[in-house]
Amino acid sequence: MAIKEREYQFVSINQMVKCIKWCQNVLNLRDWEVDLRLGSKDFPHTDYGSIYLECEWRMCAEIWVDDKLHKKDKVNPYRTICHEMIHVFTMGKCKIEAEKTEPISYCFEDILYEKYCKFAKIKTMPLKKN
Repeated sequence: MAIKEREYQFVSINQMVKCIKWCQNVLNLRDWEVDLRLGSKDFPHTDYGSIYLECEWRMCAEIWVDDKLHKKDKVNPYRTICHEMIHVFTMGKCKIEAEKTEPISYCFEDILYEKYCKFAKIKTMPLKKN
């Protein structure tokens, strides 16, 4: 699957939280408690973002966004947040196995990103040129 990336844009912590809240509303995750954490979740590989779900009875999620890595590699943080929120929806709410949700997140993250930019009246960054 070819994945198109967007140009980097600076995103403050408050803007990230607003994006998470918007995604919760759009994905019907309003009953979920979703917390933002900055930095790496200390996985064995480097990731721009990751999630931790505690969904059996609490419906809680942590979204980890490595803001320094985003800036260094020029990766768009809004897209990462949208990607991780789709994981919360598919893995947490829909109970789909983790390894099956990655292609879903990649397919829909850009659509969610574009809708969020339109809603928030922020610039939609162009696709990166290969």
